[in-house]
Amino acid sequence: MVKVLHVFAGMNKGGVESFVMNLHKALKDSEIRFDFLLRSRGCDNKMVRYFKNIGSRIYITKAWPLHFIQNYCQMKCFFSKHADDYDYIHIHANALLYMLPVRMAVKYMRGTKMIMHSHNTRTRHFFAMPVHFVNRRILKKYQTINLACSDEAGKWMFSDRYTVIPNGIDVTRFKSESVKRACTDTVRLVSVGKIENQKNYFFMLSVIKQLKTEGMEVKYQIAGEGRLKKDLIRAVREKGISDYVELLGNIEAVEQLLKKSDIFLMPSKYEGLSIAFLEAQCSGIPCVISDRIPQTSVLCPNVYRIPLQKEKWVNAVKKIAAAKNRGFSEKNSELIEQSRYSLKGLAVSMQSVYQL
Repeated sequence: MVKVLHVFAGMNKGGVESFVMNLHKALKDSEIRFDFLLRSRGCDNKMVRYFKNIGSRIYITKAWPLHFIQNYCQMKCFFSKHADDYDYIHIHANALLYMLPVRMAVKYMRGTKMIMHSHNTRTRHFFAMPVHFVNRRILKKYQTINLACSDEAGKWMFSDRYTVIPNGIDVTRFKSESVKRACTDTVRLVSVGKIENQKNYFFMLSVIKQLKTEGMEVKYQIAGEGRLKKDLIRAVREKGISDYVELLGNIEAVEQLLKKSDIFLMPSKYEGLSIAFLEAQCSGIPCVISDRIPQTSVLCPNVYRIPLQKEKWVNAVKKIAAAKNRGFSEKNSELIEQSRYSLKGLAVSMQSVYQL
């Protein structure tokens, strides 16, 4: 039995959580156990129940940096108590700001192999950039297995000496279906992801506003929660597009939402390798994404990767809407299945890391 301790912020709806869930599915036939060390009580109960039901232990500390003293004390207590319990400690991060798990693992878990896993290409806090780069130099002093979801994410966190492990998705869940899709007068647009500055949804509102001005019937749905939700609701109201934009919150059946949509939109300012984007490609619907998203994550032909300029996004949506069957492709899921981005590909990649 290989025992792995995953360390990240909390079990909410996000890319790291999706990766860990998909990783467990990929390795379900292996002799491996996942436990979790989280630093937030804001957790998705369904995910917590899932892992507890299969025997995983979930440890939760106070949030950092809000409760940094309590967090430090609880982390020290945990690592001293569980020093010899794990074969691997797998630390997931978007930036090198919270280094306490690394320092604690070096001090207490001397027989445990440490994995650092980069899931993004920037930090959302510009003022924290110097901290990240200082810690990147410090990290080089330690013996770590460095993983990244993309080459860009690897360079951001490690600069060199890393292995790219592409995010894998459950192709059977998001498989593009050959059934005839209904093309109504309304073009159904969708985005999936946290309502944060990174996802750039405010830019999309200007695109929707322009489409409305030009007389196009559209419905834009956003699946996700985030700190900017109230600001986004206010902006929708101020632009007079409340009838065209719907915020769905977190939803479970993302695959059903994609199957009912015509175009997936991802205007992100930066990304590591978006699982939501991979799922959208697998579903067969055309995708319009920003040119800030790594080219390596574009796996299917009906993807439009363009700069963040309103007119270009408006024209892309109009072009897709006018196409036969609105650009839907039945072959996308086959392309994903045959790539490194399926659960099978993820299993092959991670089996060598965990030495299963």
